[in-house]
Amino acid sequence: SFGPHVIHVHLTCSPETLLERYLHRNKIRDPEFNKSKVQQQYYKIKADPTEKQVDDLKNLADVVINTDRLKEKDVFIKLAG
Repeated sequence: SFGPHVIHVHLTCSPETLLERYLHRNKIRDPEFNKSKVQQQYYKIKADPTEKQVDDLKNLADVVINTDRLKEKDVFIKLAG
C-alpha cells in the first residue's frame, strides 16, 4: 500500500495475551501497581473507537504475525528471516 520501500507488518495476539502483557508492562513500571485499576484503564482504552478498529489494519498488511507464543526477540528473528 505504501510502495516498495515500506513493509506493513501487523502484529496480533489473543485478547487474553494482550491484557496479560499490558498488566505485566504496568507492573514493571509502577511500584504501586494496582491490578484492578490497571485493568479498568485497559478496558477503557480498548473501548475507544479508534482502538476498536486496529484489528482491521491486518487486512492491509503485507505480513501478519501472531505473537501469542513469541517473545519480543522472536518477532525480530521472524522479520529478519
